[in-house]
Amino acid sequence: MPKNKIHKILQLKKEHYDIAFLGSSRTENHIDCELVEKLTGKSCINLGISGGTIGDMQILLALAESKEISIDTIVIQIDYNFNKKGLSQNFKANLVPFLDHPLVKNELKKDGDNFYYTYVPFYRYMKYDKVVGFRQFFTSLINKKPKKEIDLGFKPKRGKGLEISGNLPTHFNDTNQELEAINDITERTGAKLIYFTAPFCKYAKNRDKLKTLKLSIPSILDYVSIFDDQEEFFLIVDI
Repeated sequence: MPKNKIHKILQLKKEHYDIAFLGSSRTENHIDCELVEKLTGKSCINLGISGGTIGDMQILLALAESKEISIDTIVIQIDYNFNKKGLSQNFKANLVPFLDHPLVKNELKKDGDNFYYTYVPFYRYMKYDKVVGFRQFFTSLINKKPKKEIDLGFKPKRGKGLEISGNLPTHFNDTNQELEAINDITERTGAKLIYFTAPFCKYAKNRDKLKTLKLSIPSILDYVSIFDDQEEFFLIVDI
């Protein structure tokens, strides 16, 4: 029973999806693939990860490519995550059980702990105990069903509010190397690539700065203000 998006991808082989969505919690908690499939007749998977970085997305797509998973259209949320580099800690922790996969092994080498990961029993699980510790090991062993199904990857949240913790960036970098790596993957696989900016509450500080992403990604679809007149669509969020 897959516990996360990495596990889900590595269980698949030569699968085909018409559409795959990638991004942070704004993708994972809001893109309902069941609804997408019902409205479009196209197969869909949500590969969004709460707190996910562009580096996380790159590795997910690389793993999908290694499993010969074909995707016609890849839709990626790019906004406040554009400046972030490397893998998120949770994503990296969820990689360690799959050290035997060459791509994962190569990625974890960057930690400088490769010797310990390989030769010290349970070191990798102790290091990331909060995410992949004994509890997750035990629930996997007994094949306990996860609280949230991840078949299509959608994990909705309920509630609303206008409080915002944290600010959006005051500026954006000119480029993101991991995004360029994603472009390379889609060129190899022939997938169509679409970038979009998720909606943000109009009270979010520095929201206007998101428009400057057009300078780095001219094709990006700007949905920042699409729900300005429908405040009930916004949750209390921590960015």
